[in-house]
Amino acid sequence: MFSFDEVLRSCNAPAEVPSSYQITDESKLLKFIGELATSLRSYCSKLLVGDTQAFRCLNNLRVTQCNTFNRERELGYARQEMKQAWSSGDYQGVIDALTPHEYSLTKPRESKSDRCTEDYADKVFAYV
Repeated sequence: MFSFDEVLRSCNAPAEVPSSYQITDESKLLKFIGELATSLRSYCSKLLVGDTQAFRCLNNLRVTQCNTFNRERELGYARQEMKQAWSSGDYQGVIDALTPHEYSLTKPRESKSDRCTEDYADKVFAYV
């Protein structure tokens, strides 16, 4: 099961196309269904005819989002461990917390301070 947002994004619908709705009045339901049908016909025709490649793309989008969410969650836990270790001078703890996530830390969108902290801890630990 996929949300309208996922379906429309997998079809490369422009960002201004509404992808989430909240209907609080039954009288607005007909307008909502019309807008949704128009968006689906305009941007997701391959999904509507059952194109397996389009469904693969939709599924890949979901898998990518789930993997990203899990990676960011795990990295958040590692950052907490790293900060605790850093504040107590436990440089090996810093290394242990961040090393399993080394490849995530080297991505340009990730925090450079985490990478620098780990590098510094590596240097300090090497002299201890």
